[in-house]
Amino acid sequence: MCGRLLAEGIARRHGREERGLTVNVQRYSLVIGAKESDLSAQEYQIMQYLMRNKNTALSRRQLAENALGMVYDPTSRTVDMLVFALRKKVGKAAIQDRPGFGYMMASQEAVA
Repeated sequence: MCGRLLAEGIARRHGREERGLTVNVQRYSLVIGAKESDLSAQEYQIMQYLMRNKNTALSRRQLAENALGMVYDPTSRTVDMLVFALRKKVGKAAIQDRPGFGYMMASQEAVA
């Protein structure tokens, strides 16, 4: 337990890695292999929340309220557009659709 908490603390300070993707906490960027892409503040928040909850289907409401701190509006496409932008950077397989519900970041083992 203590080791896991220490590892999470280090990841929070320096970056979070999943599926060969690293989110650089200090630069608000995403590193895939040798390529680095800048993230908007909202893309960063969505990506961090998806990575913290990998293999868990997250509703659009959860992403809007918990990742972005917004009041959820079911007619808004904000979450969908942010996920669309992230998928262009990380690939469709990394962030999976849950039709009629939301999205999920699958572990590499689940995709392979």
